[in-house]
Amino acid sequence: MLLSAALFIGFPCAAQSREQYEDPPIFRAVELLPKELLKGPQHEVKDRVVNDGYMNHYTIESNVGVFRADSNAELRIRVQEIYAIAAMDGIRGTAEFAKSFKQAGANTLRTAKNVVVHPIDTLSGAASGVSRIFERAGENLFEGPKGETEDRRWKQMVGFSKTKREYAAQFGVDVYLSNQVLQEKLDDIAWAGYAGGLSVGIVTMPVGGAAGTALTALGATKITNDALRAMPPADLRIMNHERLAAMGIDPSVIELFMLNGAFSPTHQTLLVAALDEMKGVADRDQFVRFAVLSDEEDVALFRQRQAQLYLGYHKSVDRIERFVPVGQLAAARTRAGHLVFALPLDYLAWSESMARVIDGTNRVVGHMPGIKEKQLWLAGSLSPMARRELEKRGWKIW
Repeated sequence: MLLSAALFIGFPCAAQSREQYEDPPIFRAVELLPKELLKGPQHEVKDRVVNDGYMNHYTIESNVGVFRADSNAELRIRVQEIYAIAAMDGIRGTAEFAKSFKQAGANTLRTAKNVVVHPIDTLSGAASGVSRIFERAGENLFEGPKGETEDRRWKQMVGFSKTKREYAAQFGVDVYLSNQVLQEKLDDIAWAGYAGGLSVGIVTMPVGGAAGTALTALGATKITNDALRAMPPADLRIMNHERLAAMGIDPSVIELFMLNGAFSPTHQTLLVAALDEMKGVADRDQFVRFAVLSDEEDVALFRQRQAQLYLGYHKSVDRIERFVPVGQLAAARTRAGHLVFALPLDYLAWSESMARVIDGTNRVVGHMPGIKEKQLWLAGSLSPMARRELEKRGWKIW
């Protein structure tokens, strides 16, 4: 399992029979979710919810398609996207959109001619593979690789991406996430707005209250939200690079993190913002080193939420002194001598892999001077067996 692999430390543990572990549970959505998230006028979450020992996996049926969500946090994002898509479809049926889209068609032709006249503005076209290698290498010095949902450079140059970000903010969705249905609808709306003059103010209908806006659900501050809305990806990367450098992160680690395509500009910016708020915390590079290992979008979201969870602990529970590496995890050490794992899990079952994590961690902690308490700070819940086994091994559960 993906998160199991991410959490695995690799230390040997005492032999245990299969009966000492538990199989991941199957939940009913009706028992997990509030009514407004479970079902609404545009969506319904299927009742069978598979848990992998760490995260819940949902299937969402809607009027605009069937979607999957691989965590509670991702479920809220997907539901918000469904209502945004439905709202976009409503706008596409208006006379104002038809007029704007027709006008956009004419302007699109003029833009296309401009691209032909100025081929350097686009990464597509007749440029050779060698020239594209050098062009991308130049971009990597400042921007890192572009995700699949980032717009081509010529669209950014003519202002399309700024318009798209403004519409995405109005709809309460993350412009960079990989929901292809959302991206196609948003492209049409933004194109009509940019090239055809469709007013951003036409988005007056409620997009859906079940999930809240995507960025709010991710826990972003207003300042960060404003930056995500106003700044193009290249500027976000420059800002994130500067913030990481100011934290004293090793330049090679920064480079690897900036080049990691699993992190959208949103994930990257929110993770860096959380670390940046932990002023005075030493060895934040340890957290970034593990974030570099993320290879999927849901793992990037996990790392981002983990950084935000550590920030919440730092502000509301106990001041974090430093981050410390424990196997393949970044733990936090507090001024009071507590070792803390902050994990944004949905439901923790007592699996063989989790037992290896805890038993291996206990061996490592045994060689750390001054550790007075071990804490597991969970965003979700855990099974009675997991609680019992963790407490037996000396862990305090939050």
